[in-house]
Amino acid sequence: DNMEQLLQSKGGFALAADRLSMLDSIIPAADEQPLCLVYDISGLEETDATGMRHIYQQLLAFLQTLPRLAHTPASILFVTRHALNAPGSDDVAALPYSVTAFVRSASLEMRGPAMLVLDIDRELPDQAFIDNYVQQSYYREIACRGKQLWYPALGVTGLSPATEITGDPNGTYLITGGRGSLGIHLAEWLVQKGAGTVIITGRSTDSYTKNNRIVYRQLDVMDAKAVRNFGDWLRREKKTLKGVVHAAGTNSRCLQSELSADDIMYVAGPKIIGLQHLTTYLPTLTDVWQRVLLHNLSYLSYLAQR
Repeated sequence: DNMEQLLQSKGGFALAADRLSMLDSIIPAADEQPLCLVYDISGLEETDATGMRHIYQQLLAFLQTLPRLAHTPASILFVTRHALNAPGSDDVAALPYSVTAFVRSASLEMRGPAMLVLDIDRELPDQAFIDNYVQQSYYREIACRGKQLWYPALGVTGLSPATEITGDPNGTYLITGGRGSLGIHLAEWLVQKGAGTVIITGRSTDSYTKNNRIVYRQLDVMDAKAVRNFGDWLRREKKTLKGVVHAAGTNSRCLQSELSADDIMYVAGPKIIGLQHLTTYLPTLTDVWQRVLLHNLSYLSYLAQR
């Protein structure tokens, strides 16, 4: 409702993302008013692999149509919800976060329009603020939490004191995608820090035999049935998860203009859909999954730059 009011107040109109090519036929050729496009994904919710692919397919169609428009927008405002980790909300959502990270990366490649992110908690800020935001060129991301506005900035801070990390000798630690060199090194480090058992998983059939406290199990985190069976095995074996590193994923490099939804799913699918499967089917401890989510979100930000 707030978005409809905003459009009406500015003489705007709604257009499906996949109909963007119609914009030139709607706007008079002689119209020289600055054009602002609003891409509203504030209603985005966590979904399965099919839904996630559709979301990225629409976003790619939008971004790849922009250079072909006769009317180049001065700015594009992406409205998100709970996509930025700002004070006042602890529930950062993985899919909106990853979509926003992708927009951030695409903005480095695209020329012309300023690509802005307005992340909201409940409602849009007042229209005067939005007017000022889309006309300025300094801030690229702002989070609105209640009556407060937050923006990213670099600050000077002191180093945190070093903390000695010790593993639980009776606990189990899981590393997905653990057959990579990083996973192996991390598994060995956890054992050195006292972890009782470290389970590393991957899609290959290889085994790991260098240390009897490191166990390898074949697992594709994109396979919901396989993750459910793995969770059942953990329960039968009475293994208590004390920590999880979700490192499953793969690499692919491609310019945004040449990307397809399949390319994105190939890289992001194991991270986002894999995380959904892990949190759904594995024995859960709240503090464990908070640590997993934080690691996963930091990786997604890095992933969007690839």
